[in-house]
Amino acid sequence: MKRAFTLIEATLVLIILGIIGGLSIPLLRGVTSEKRVENTRKELESLKKKVIAYYQSYSKVPPHIMPGYKLNQNVLQVPLKYIRDPITGVDYLYFSDTVSTSDSIKVDGVPIGSIGCVLISAGPNGTFDGENATPNDFRFQSQGVDDILVSVSEYELKGTYQQNCQSYVVTITNNYGSVIYTWPTSSRNTYTQINSNQTVQFTGVLPFEYVLLSSANSFFNHQTSGFIPYKFDRGGNCLIRVEVRRIQNISVPVFTKDLLP
Repeated sequence: MKRAFTLIEATLVLIILGIIGGLSIPLLRGVTSEKRVENTRKELESLKKKVIAYYQSYSKVPPHIMPGYKLNQNVLQVPLKYIRDPITGVDYLYFSDTVSTSDSIKVDGVPIGSIGCVLISAGPNGTFDGENATPNDFRFQSQGVDDILVSVSEYELKGTYQQNCQSYVVTITNNYGSVIYTWPTSSRNTYTQINSNQTVQFTGVLPFEYVLLSSANSFFNHQTSGFIPYKFDRGGNCLIRVEVRRIQNISVPVFTKDLLP
């Protein structure tokens, strides 16, 4: 015959279960928090790769134009959920130095180069601490705070590429059939209109500069193409000649390879 639990035994079981539950819940919360921190680090590294890819396409890092130095999801083309950390849901902080000057961003007192940026999570406490609380002084910290910081240095942006040309001469001939607009985005303040059958030459175009070619001066993505000089200089002679053409009714101007003299 099976013996039933006595009241004392049942009470002891409940006490033991309570102790186990009391110990496991904080442990589970700790594991969950660590997982969120790990996911945040992975997200920041992924965003860093997107910043580098943006630089390789446009020869500049995205500016910090959002209120409160929030990350601009549209510029990096990421879903809304990826501009907030998985820990507390606070928006990532994004700060960039887009111009090659002496006012370098410093992380833990060390300059990251004349251009670069930082991506920062507020961490488990949900607030930006120490130097990270004052972005406009160009000083940030990854040590001594629970914030999670990832920096993108000038070296990482430009890689180990050794440029042979300090600048380029870019010649563009418009055989598109109608007016086009071109804009070397770093060395010029605005676009240049090139009429049909006209040739225009630009001097002093920088190696990492992005040269836009568009059928509209608004430079919408679906109407714009372009190239980066150091990737496009076929002969290594610092001279780039391209011919812009139209393919059927496509609104994006198509350009030839660098035409060797």
